[in-house]
This record gives sequence, structure tokens and C-alpha cells, in this order.
Amino acid sequence: MKNIILMFFLMFSITAKATTSLSALNTKPYEKTIYEEALKYAINSAEPLDKQSFTVTVDGKKLGDLITGQGFSEKDTNICFVSWASADGRITTLIPTIGKDNWEAEVCNRTMAVGVLSGDNEPVSKLAVIYDVQTPNANPFESIIFTLDTEKGVLSLDLALTEEIGTQGSRTLGSLKSAYQKRQQTAPAAPANVVHQVQRITEKEKLVTDPACVEYLQMKDGEPGLTRVDVMEKHGGKCPGDIQIRHRLFSVYVDNKTHQMLSDKDDPEEGTFSLLPDAP
Repeated sequence: MKNIILMFFLMFSITAKATTSLSALNTKPYEKTIYEEALKYAINSAEPLDKQSFTVTVDGKKLGDLITGQGFSEKDTNICFVSWASADGRITTLIPTIGKDNWEAEVCNRTMAVGVLSGDNEPVSKLAVIYDVQTPNANPFESIIFTLDTEKGVLSLDLALTEEIGTQGSRTLGSLKSAYQKRQQTAPAAPANVVHQVQRITEKEKLVTDPACVEYLQMKDGEPGLTRVDVMEKHGGKCPGDIQIRHRLFSVYVDNKTHQMLSDKDDPEEGTFSLLPDAP
């Protein structure tokens, strides 16, 4: 049974792998929409950066447009952002970066480069934007990393990876990609917070009816290179059911290197597997 699980995981991993490429983009059609969308984040006079915005293609198919931009705060300091347009040209996401939220104490001097970090043999696409940043004591270079869900066409901020390699001061995409590849090669044998990752994705995707009435058990019988977490019923207190009985709802298998997740949530009895999105 374990070998069957591993075979399914490898099969899904292979089908999920994709080649991601960037090509030049004319941002003029997006100017008005981005200006209006940025106002929702208190970014004034926002405009896209034509030279640092790109159409994203995955396996030869257009997935969407990655549009970098810059505007001003209420204090008239520079704020940078990244927006994402779906393949049909609709702006679906705008993510403030340098000068806002986690980077509020910094000022964005300019957007220097945009590129793909992940390789062709990886199951997810990682995109990066390098900024020239001004702080009270220095003018460092900082990178923000994003995850592109190639199945759903959704762009999201990868804050954990940003904090890990984005603050190393890489000035070029080459040096940033080297840091990313080194990080991939030295990934821990099993993620220490694997249970928390499974819990976050389970709750985010609403895979259980009541998150307060389940618990997560990391099992010891996983395949080499995979960590298994069982999602179990929890009884007692406000959770109905016999406190002496715990049923397995489904299992999640986590790749120890890529952290990609596979689950039998749709059919735990027969073992029908499906991929889960990245943990937030």
C-alpha cells in the first residue's frame, strides 16, 4: 500500500512540474485599473512599471500578467507593489511590498529586477522581485518572493521564503537564484512544523467542518522522503461523539524537500489521491 501511495505521489508530482517563463508586457491597458485598485491600499498616484512587468507563460500557455508598480504613501514616500492579472486581463490581486505592511519602515527607491527562481523540475513556480530599498541606516537590496499556483492561476506572497532568502542582500537574479537553489538542496529531512503546515492548509481550504474538533497526528510509518500526517476526529467538550473513539478523516503526505502535499481527502477508504495547494 505504501508503494502505491508513493507511486501516486510521484505521478502527481511529475504532472505538476512546469516550465515557467517571462516575456515583455505593455502595461498601458492596466494603468487605470491599477491606479484605482492601489487606492484601496492607501497607495496614491500608482502606476505600473513597463520595463519590470511581464506576461507569465507556463508550458507555453499564458497564465497571466505580473505587473510591478510604484506609488506614494500619505507621507509622500515611495511604495512599491506587485499586481496580478488573470489570463483574461482582469486584475485579481494587488500586493503592497516595500514601504507598506511588513516593510512599512522602508522606502522603495526602485524595482530592479523580476525573475523566475524555481527550476523546470519543481512542482511549483516561485517568482521574485528585487528592490533597491532605503532604510534609516543603509540602502540595501531586498527581494520579495511569490508563489504562483499554476493550476488555479493565483499569485500569493511567500513570506517565509522572503524572510529566509529575500533579506540576504542579493543584487542580481543570479545571486538570488543561487541562494534559492542552495536552500532547496539543504532543506531539512522533515519540516519541523509539518503538522502546522497541514493544519493551516486544512483550515484554509475548509477541508473539515469544524477545525476545533479535529487533531493532527504525525505518523512514523511514512515513505522515505515523505511525512504522513493523519487528520483525526476529536471528541469531548463541545465536540460531539464518544471520547474513547477517534476516527481518521483523511491523511496528508508531505514531500520533505518541496513541502508539496498529497491527500486522500476525497476518498480516504479507497485511497484516491489529489494535490493540495501550498501552505500559506
